[in-house]
Amino acid sequence: MKEPLSFQAHQNIIDGLEVYIGKDAFSNDYLSLKFARAKDYWFHVRGDSGSHVILCCHHLTNPPSKDTIKKVASLAAYYSKQRNGGTVPVSYTLAKNVQKPRKASPGTVTIRQEKIVRIKPQSLENILAE
Repeated sequence: MKEPLSFQAHQNIIDGLEVYIGKDAFSNDYLSLKFARAKDYWFHVRGDSGSHVILCCHHLTNPPSKDTIKKVASLAAYYSKQRNGGTVPVSYTLAKNVQKPRKASPGTVTIRQEKIVRIKPQSLENILAE
């Protein structure tokens, strides 16, 4: 897969960890399939369109806290078509479990070993204000 001509993502820090949020389908592909390392966490709203969100934690010896998982999941919900949907399901897994099906359109992936958290979408400003 070629790197997009203009890779676009929001970059943020949550609980001391870098978080990247794709801005379009090509950037989602790049983040999920080229940028993320095997032990990083991948997030996406379940069953609808939205940004792929990467939590960079490959350097940690222990998994991120449940609180951090919830914060990043709420960002994935916020950057989706379910932004105004109340409590929504967000899938997450290790980046090594994310694959691109042959001939799939940009932004389309399959995942294994998913976990699901039901969360209210929140903007970064709201998350950081907590």
